[in-house]
Amino acid sequence: MLTSSENQITSAASSPFDWSTANPEILKQILLRLSKNEIVKCRQICKSWKATTYGRSFWIEKEEYDRESYLKELAEIGKPFLGNDFAILSIRRPFNRNLLATGNPEGKNNIARNADRRWEFSRNWIFQSPPLFLDGWFSEEFEDLFDGCYETTYGWSDKVLSFDLRETGLTADVFDNQRPRIFFSEYFANRSDSECVFVMIISLLNEKNEHIAGDQKRVEIPEYQLQKWQKFEVCVESYPPGACYVNVKIMAKGYGCKVARSHLEVRMEETPEEFV
Repeated sequence: MLTSSENQITSAASSPFDWSTANPEILKQILLRLSKNEIVKCRQICKSWKATTYGRSFWIEKEEYDRESYLKELAEIGKPFLGNDFAILSIRRPFNRNLLATGNPEGKNNIARNADRRWEFSRNWIFQSPPLFLDGWFSEEFEDLFDGCYETTYGWSDKVLSFDLRETGLTADVFDNQRPRIFFSEYFANRSDSECVFVMIISLLNEKNEHIAGDQKRVEIPEYQLQKWQKFEVCVESYPPGACYVNVKIMAKGYGCKVARSHLEVRMEETPEEFV
């Protein structure tokens, strides 16, 4: 069923009045009052409407009308925009933010409900709120950052994420030719009465699920080390054409090893061609 705004758009398109001759400023003020998705539909009405709603200045003004500032903040970075469809950039917000949700209300258990729906966990994880540490073994740098976290129970535990880059709304041309940096980060913490090992692996895959680029890090914390949260980050840049998926694998070994705040980000930074 069409919304009232969509009915107005349909009526405008079929009206005997030639909307392509409408005063551009009046037309813009009318379009600014529509939702973003309705504005995208208006592009199909005529070339002048498409031209009016295509440029960066229109979408920055639309965000100001909606009391938003995403495109303006990107512009203030001072780096070239990667991609020129500012409607997609404004609606999908593919750059410089966390692309993962912090929870999944439809999750079947406590683990799934507190993570992005794309995560798959092995059996050896539990969700702990608040995080449990060994009393009296805190580093001077310790900060109480999180209300809850994932903790290992025994042996090796792992969790895996697969993210389809097409969900960002960016075209293949952006990834093939401008190669924006792709970051993944997470916080981890040890428990002092156990050795803790953390491994983070990020892989960039093509459409055939073949590995084309990646990065990984490993941290080993001996038993009886003071406890604190530390940020762990990997990055993929200067990758070959064909990037379609990002796979992330987190592995942890030990009792009470903790991870929190998964963050996947496409940074609006062009990188050189693949290093040889």
